[in-house]
Amino acid sequence: MPPALLRLGPVCSVLLLAPLGALALSSSPPSPRAGSAGFSWPLLVREPARQEHAADRVRTPLDNPDANKLVIPQHAKALVIAPHPDDETLAAAGLIGRVLEQRGSVRVVFATNGDGYAEAVAAQRKGRRLTPEDFRRYGRQRQAEAQEALLSLGIPASWIVFLGYPDGGIDDLWATHWAEGQPFVSPFTRLSQAVDGTEQGPKPAYVGSNLAENLADLIRAWQPTMVVFPDPRDQHLDHCTLGVFVLEAVREIAKDRRAPMPQLLGYLVHFPEYPGTPVWPDLARRSGVCGAKDNTGWSHRVPWTHLALESEEVAAKEAALSRYASQLQVMRAFLLQFVRPMEWFSILGREEVATIPLQHAARSHRGAR
Repeated sequence: MPPALLRLGPVCSVLLLAPLGALALSSSPPSPRAGSAGFSWPLLVREPARQEHAADRVRTPLDNPDANKLVIPQHAKALVIAPHPDDETLAAAGLIGRVLEQRGSVRVVFATNGDGYAEAVAAQRKGRRLTPEDFRRYGRQRQAEAQEALLSLGIPASWIVFLGYPDGGIDDLWATHWAEGQPFVSPFTRLSQAVDGTEQGPKPAYVGSNLAENLADLIRAWQPTMVVFPDPRDQHLDHCTLGVFVLEAVREIAKDRRAPMPQLLGYLVHFPEYPGTPVWPDLARRSGVCGAKDNTGWSHRVPWTHLALESEEVAAKEAALSRYASQLQVMRAFLLQFVRPMEWFSILGREEVATIPLQHAARSHRGAR
């Protein structure tokens, strides 16, 4: 979705396994599960800590590009979760390629088909009156583009899931359409349940509890070693709220004390000055969910890591992005700024899982489960 269509908030998916029951009890690294021979944990190469004084300026991850590098181990299992087709390539094409290079495996989940981009649909229709079928057709086009882009990165269609929830409506599912009996109706497709996905069987109604359950089921079933998903501080409501949905899914899984905990890596797409200027890390550390002022301090403590891409990986990312013809037609400059030799990820942990969904539910005046 282009910046002009961002639905701004107030100021407005690679899993490491640890017992989820220890969610709020331990900050030590988890021990590998039985039967995990051949798997090694993703490594963060950190610079030595130094004492800082109040007079020091705020240091950001960009101050030392050799610090906090993300090293992808062999045999990792990455679950990449994206709000719309193209977000996975913008944020994590390099990571996807690196996991595969390291003999790992990747699954990609799209929450929506990206079928609510009215300006782009209008451009295709050349001024003709838009109908719900126009938006549905556009969603199918974006699905096909995603399959082509991911295939160029080595991901076959059988490794992709389209959940088919409403583009531009993820925040509504969280805040006002959580429970069965009150489904959200897309103002674009006029649908109130998921369609056109790759999964067979009954299609879920557009309610938040279904999306949270779908995400939890996918994580339980595949047991990834990494989940890569939107950072909750992104300022596009589909992105930031999907980030909270993922944290809620992990929180729900944590109720089973035997369940494994993935490593959680967040990414930004729609955020001031990101990725083009060096001021975004300081803005991020002062931002809360969907860009709201962070009153809880979690943004300050969440560290950042980055994956340094080789020239061939940057070229592969650009080639994958070229498959998104419908998006390049209307937002080429915005998309191409992500073709650069570094991908940044926040490292979200147990405390964020335990607190952010509950706080966001309270802020939305919705009781948590």
